[in-house]
Amino acid sequence: YMINGFVIRFIPMLVGFKPIHMKIEYDGGVVEDDFYFGSISNSTSVAGLFKFDHQDVKLNDGYLELFMVKGLKRNIDAVKMLKKAIAQDYDGVQMMIVKTKKVKITCGQEVPWTLDGEFGGLHRDCELEVVHDAFEIFSENNKLFCPKD
Repeated sequence: YMINGFVIRFIPMLVGFKPIHMKIEYDGGVVEDDFYFGSISNSTSVAGLFKFDHQDVKLNDGYLELFMVKGLKRNIDAVKMLKKAIAQDYDGVQMMIVKTKKVKITCGQEVPWTLDGEFGGLHRDCELEVVHDAFEIFSENNKLFCPKD
């Protein structure tokens, strides 16, 4: 991959951006830290930059993918993070991805949320839970869907 001018301009901005302190509770864990970015999705791509393995993301497995990017201390950390994002190396140190059925996020301040790219309001707390098999979607040719038993 080649790092383009947008990414090079993005790095200093990222270091100057103030992360938000959050407590995140999910199936099997709790993490409390400062984060730049977070997403709760069921998709193989988030924000056009973060790609997830098609083998790990299934649209009907009953799980959401919780993805979080922790705050950075130095410019060089941003370069390392972007390299890891390109390589899909979400090691849990700077970036974490967790499969979960339920997630609760608590912030010390109101945080702007988006829903599929549209403004979703300002929120301090958010709780999401999968309602597995609430409706049926089936496609034999789509690898994102697990075959029904």
